Amino acid sequence: LTAMAGLARTLYRQGDWAGARKLQEQVLATRRRLLGEEHPDTLRAASDLAVVLGEQGNLAGARELQEHELEESRRVQGEEHPQTLTAMSNLAATLYLQCDLKGARELQEQVLEESRRVQGEEHSHTLTAMNNLAATLKGLGDLAATRKLQEQVLETRRRLLGEEHPDTLTAKKNLARMKPRTLRHWLQLMFG
Repeated sequence: LTAMAGLARTLYRQGDWAGARKLQEQVLATRRRLLGEEHPDTLRAASDLAVVLGEQGNLAGARELQEHELEESRRVQGEEHPQTLTAMSNLAATLYLQCDLKGARELQEQVLEESRRVQGEEHSHTLTAMNNLAATLKGLGDLAATRKLQEQVLETRRRLLGEEHPDTLTAKKNLARMKPRTLRHWLQLMFG
């Protein structure tokens, strides 16, 4: 099963989503049968399949798997567990792609709150959660909150990683996109 899952990830990275999906479905079915719904490996297999479904444009299928994964992870591992936070973040990304920005925002705020509390303000997962929430807030038109979060991410990444680190450069780019250069650019920031 581990080898099948590894091959599925390789196929996914190569863009063979149909092949990856077939293997991931087999891995998930077998893990459910052998390990049960609650086992962390089963939850991880569901997450991997949801990613493939999302790439294939089956956001409804991805969302269904992610909602189930999140429910089981919360019940078995608790709200603070890293796998639960990842499940919340993945579901939020799917909600965002389905244009459910309010639902995405709600989950991303939970992820950020838990990540800050459990992992700390400067942890890379916390900074990623801040960045994800900023993107959703931008989509909702809350540019002030977006800018504030992106400034925090940039300042922290500069301090921890230095000016030239790829994550710092990405944070700079994200913040630079917030500075309107023309009326047209401002309208794009406001309305996508």
